Amino acid sequence: MSKTVDVWARWALATPEGGYTRLRGSGRRPPSPKRTVSWTVGAVVPAVAALSLVASGSNSSGPTTQGVTANSINVGGVEVVNGDGFSYADVCSGVEVVFKKVDATGGIDGRMIHYVGCLDDGGSTQTDNAQTTRLIEQDKVFAIVPASTVFTGSSIAVKANVPYFGWGISPYFCNNSQGFGFDGCTGPTNPNWTDTSWAMMIKKVLPGARTVGIQSLDIPTTRVTSAAAIRGFKAEGLKLVYQDGSIPLTGVADYTPYVQKILAANPQALVLEVQEPVPLIAALRAAGYKGATFDGVDNSPQLLSNPSTARALNGAYVLTSFSPYPGNAGMEQMRADAARYGVASQDVDDSFAQGYFSASMFVNMLRKAGRDLTYKTFYNVANNSGYCYDDDGATGQVCYPGGHTESTGCWALLQIKNAAFVPTMPITCGNGIGNNASEKTG
Repeated sequence: MSKTVDVWARWALATPEGGYTRLRGSGRRPPSPKRTVSWTVGAVVPAVAALSLVASGSNSSGPTTQGVTANSINVGGVEVVNGDGFSYADVCSGVEVVFKKVDATGGIDGRMIHYVGCLDDGGSTQTDNAQTTRLIEQDKVFAIVPASTVFTGSSIAVKANVPYFGWGISPYFCNNSQGFGFDGCTGPTNPNWTDTSWAMMIKKVLPGARTVGIQSLDIPTTRVTSAAAIRGFKAEGLKLVYQDGSIPLTGVADYTPYVQKILAANPQALVLEVQEPVPLIAALRAAGYKGATFDGVDNSPQLLSNPSTARALNGAYVLTSFSPYPGNAGMEQMRADAARYGVASQDVDDSFAQGYFSASMFVNMLRKAGRDLTYKTFYNVANNSGYCYDDDGATGQVCYPGGHTESTGCWALLQIKNAAFVPTMPITCGNGIGNNASEKTG
């Protein structure tokens, strides 16, 4: 079992402006399986956007194809396996299950996946660059699966024309032809990005709600994501009565000032884009706040194993990128594959799912590219054929090339009731500027 940080901290870790060092000493969350996928992740701040735009210059039919032989395809990954108090090793496990299944069932057009392994970057940008270079220059991989949360090596992969796959939570999945997030680019660079996802879900579960508030972190990424959400509130007819973005990434010792301001504004729905929602929600409930809270980081069964935490979170709404309903074909297949090809003690959590569906999309593209596998034929399928993917409804549909610049805006909703996560709303795709990666093009 491994420690994790939530999606806001992951984004800070992924961007130079957020700063990896700001995570140190902030690991107050108890050890748990990986965090849920949150929908409002990733605004690209100018410096990072510039890096991505520079990287986008590579031609996706470019350098000579590597890592493909008559009977094998070389693939490798890089991820934060041993970070400073946290790990995303289960992302690697999800990828490995997919590739084990491929090889056990005959490969792809006569070729087996030769997986060189999932290298550890330790949450260090320098190490990530070095590991990416090793995968490309030494291991000669055809593709990188998964690509790390800290994928500063993206510029190296783009220059080498090597495709990479993962959860598109960082700016390194945006504005190039080589990066493929199973949910698209979740940090659109369009300055008018309008994210209606929060607003749509609020209106669905609280049809009488008219007022909304938003509490976010004081980091560059959440300044942009919260602005996109606020534009979404307006577009959906919700009145913003509270907005604060002053909580530091490391949290605060006393939430009283925030609680007092929220109580004074009294929004019917409160969106929390913060690293640690639990103490703030607990303080709000203790002070008598009756509104509904919405966050994207509390989907952890271990949190609810603590009775006091479960009581504090009772009634809270939590967003996830994966279908929460039993019987979903894609999710059931993932669980069956984990049981058959994974280790006996494997946690099938959101991080595992991130790796699993990233690898599944890659394999799907390989099958469509066929036996004549080169970078040209691969990218023709991925970027020039109107390619779309949703793995039997387990995730929101993502289509390329739109997914290189926009998010799918697709999320599902859970509600915490009596110490359990109860499915409340199926995968639903938002709309608005920057959230159109679900639309087929080409």
